Amino acid sequence: MPDQLSFENVSIYYNKIVNDGKPDNNRDLSARLYLYLTQIKTLGDPTMSELASSVRVSKPAVSNAVKKLQEMGLVAVRESTQDRRFSHLCISDTGKEVLEVLDSADQQFFRKIEEILGDDDFKLFANLWNRISRGLEEETK
Repeated sequence: MPDQLSFENVSIYYNKIVNDGKPDNNRDLSARLYLYLTQIKTLGDPTMSELASSVRVSKPAVSNAVKKLQEMGLVAVRESTQDRRFSHLCISDTGKEVLEVLDSADQQFFRKIEEILGDDDFKLFANLWNRISRGLEEETK
């Protein structure tokens, strides 16, 4: 593998974008917790079971992650109005702000890559990135 394929510089640059003058809440947000947070947003106030099924992990793993997200003030747990045995996960206002920061960071990151590569190479990169993404998605099914 060529030395240039290191993710270290990419990670450092991305973290700089994310943390540049933004709220401190996203500094301790691991990739795993970010996945849970985005899935909660995508699913729209899911139960713990629905989230566990969506990310293909056990309920205890989701419970631990949700506890961390609650401690960070990013997620709230709300008892179901229809069945008290169930609780729904809701993204807090702070959680929404963090997601906005990270979405913005993604956009800035890809604009920087386009600036570095130029139009033609960026189109090639985008095609390769989509191929990689689809291949990885297939592996996780």
